[in-house]
Formats: sequence, structure tokens, C-alpha cells
Amino acid sequence: MTQANNHIQQLIGNFSDLPLKDLELFLKELNSIVAKKRTTDLQKREKLLLRKINESILNERLLERYINLQTKMELETLTDLEHQELLCLVEKDEKIRNKRFQNLIELSQLRSISLPELMQKLGLNTFNYA
Repeated sequence: MTQANNHIQQLIGNFSDLPLKDLELFLKELNSIVAKKRTTDLQKREKLLLRKINESILNERLLERYINLQTKMELETLTDLEHQELLCLVEKDEKIRNKRFQNLIELSQLRSISLPELMQKLGLNTFNYA
């Protein structure tokens, strides 16, 4: 048995002789503490996910370069070296977007709403599934 389990067993032993009414009052207070902690933990997780969702884009310099390279590709003036650079930026952007999508899914699950509903509430572009 771990030290934490031993401590819990000692606490239970201390309460075993209490009258039922006192035990019920204690449980009510304990449940209140647990509910507050759960709410606080969920709020912290939501804040973290929202921060990650908002930060999950290429930084301004890389985004500018990405757009520049895409334009050159459309104009067919992209060098081989620039093509490799563009591929690296595309891969990096995809990884960032995938992580953002995972964070959006987790947040929608925490809030018990669908992903499109969450995206609409956050003012994000929703996907066309049809």
C-alpha cells in the first residue's frame, strides 16, 4: 500500500466512529470541495487550450515567406531551393494546423458541444461537410 493510501485509510478510520448525521455533513462538504476543484481544473484546461488554439499559426515572418513562395510557385518562378523551402513551410504549417485541430476537438469535448458549434462560437471558419 502506498503512503497516500495509508494516509487515506487513517482518515477513514478517524471518521468511522462519527454519527451518521456528522458523516453525511462531512461528505456533503467534501463533495463540494471536489466539485470546486474539478471546475477549477476544467477552467484551467480550457484557458490553456484557448491559448494554444490562438497561438497555432505560423509566425508573421514565416507566413509572409510562405505567401511569397506560393506566389512565386504560381508564377512558375520558384527555384529548386525555394521549392524545398516551401515544402518545409507547408509541412510545418500542416503540423501546426493538426495540433490546433486536436486542441479544438479536445475543447469541444470539454464543453460537450460539437466541433462546428465550438468553431462558430469562437468565430472560426467552419468546414463544409456536405
